[in-house]
Amino acid sequence: MTNVVITEELPEELIFVKAAIIGYEADGKTSKEISSILNICSKTTRNHISNSIIKLGVKNRTQAIILLVKNGLLEI
Repeated sequence: MTNVVITEELPEELIFVKAAIIGYEADGKTSKEISSILNICSKTTRNHISNSIIKLGVKNRTQAIILLVKNGLLEI
């Protein structure tokens, strides 16, 4: 899986889930595949993705990944 660094002040378990979701997205996994891997429902996965996109101020998943790579927070 791709390495992700998230420095928000969130409970450790939630940070892991957000980082894992973004990393799996960067690896080309679908929301359904990510949900299965992390054993969470697909709606939860989509919510994490949507919230991350909003917080990053980008329009879509691709822009989110590019922004994280450019800022050294995601290694592909």
